[in-house]
Amino acid sequence: MPRSLSDEPGSFGRAELLRWKTSDTIAGSARIRAARLQHFYAIRIRKRIIDERTTAKEFASNAGISYDRLMKVLRGEMIMRLEDIAAADLVLGEVSELAIRDAVRRRQIERDAAQAGERNGSVSGQLVGGPITG
Repeated sequence: MPRSLSDEPGSFGRAELLRWKTSDTIAGSARIRAARLQHFYAIRIRKRIIDERTTAKEFASNAGISYDRLMKVLRGEMIMRLEDIAAADLVLGEVSELAIRDAVRRRQIERDAAQAGERNGSVSGQLVGGPITG
């Protein structure tokens, strides 16, 4: 369990800073690093749930994740998968670095298009097209 790799398992997915166990092996250090990553994303997902003014149950339903599994993942009682992070990106927006980068890029393109429209006397200034992908 990822939370067992922290010295403060009850704070997994909640407290910004935790003390972590150490390892003398690459494999052990990799597991600790993975637990730290899960902790980081659990905090981000909880924050995005609050920012979006939704509930964990509603998010789980919209993401196609059981509520029980979601809560275990956020508490570090179950391993988070990349699909969990991707679902959070799609439902909550801007959870992963990839989604944040894409959103920044999309906003810049929209600003550039609006400025170009202003320079050309256009009223719209809206970007036409689909989402930007990695």
